[in-house]
Amino acid sequence: MALLYSIAVAAAARLGYKLAEDRKWLPGGLYRQLALDQLKSGDLQRAAQYSTVALQKNPGDEKAGLVRELIAMRSDARLAALLRSVGLETDALQSLEKENSRIERRIHSIARLDGVDVTAAWFFFLGALACYVISYLLFFHSSRAVAASLLAGGAVLMTVFAASFIKSVPDRRMQRSLERMELRAGQRAMRKETAMRRDRLLQLQESIELMKIRALDHEKN
Repeated sequence: MALLYSIAVAAAARLGYKLAEDRKWLPGGLYRQLALDQLKSGDLQRAAQYSTVALQKNPGDEKAGLVRELIAMRSDARLAALLRSVGLETDALQSLEKENSRIERRIHSIARLDGVDVTAAWFFFLGALACYVISYLLFFHSSRAVAASLLAGGAVLMTVFAASFIKSVPDRRMQRSLERMELRAGQRAMRKETAMRRDRLLQLQESIELMKIRALDHEKN
């Protein structure tokens, strides 16, 4: 029973102290100390609130004024750090956007190369066929037999080259397909990073706006 009684008394005393603190019934020196404690723990908002109460109770308290200045300095330092972070996140987002644009151009370029392969294959095939037809017609003219032979030889070389080119088309398309897959994977990773950085930038901007609002309220008080 004694233990329960002690706990009850301690709880009541704590509740009473908390009530007195919230109602601003405590001496100014205690609020000054509370402000300093909150400043050490990093809670600038509560530190500013306690500092304001301390100065309201005793406007001539130099120590309370010093605590208030320390809070302002800490707030300025935190705001400067947030602004630097905003700059870094903005630069990172711009770099990501540029890299994404570069990858998108490369993907379109690869798609165009697939069309170039088809066009080139038809060009070599039709060119070789035309050379065969022209060389065949030239053989009927004895004065142009040499030219016909040279053209026929060129047609054979073009046929060999066309066959080699057409044979290599699937391999080149496969390589480009793999490159496209890698680029798309890189884009997906960049989209995730971009979304994360945009959220981070939004949070930083909201924190800055909140700090500015609190600073104005603190100055008014």
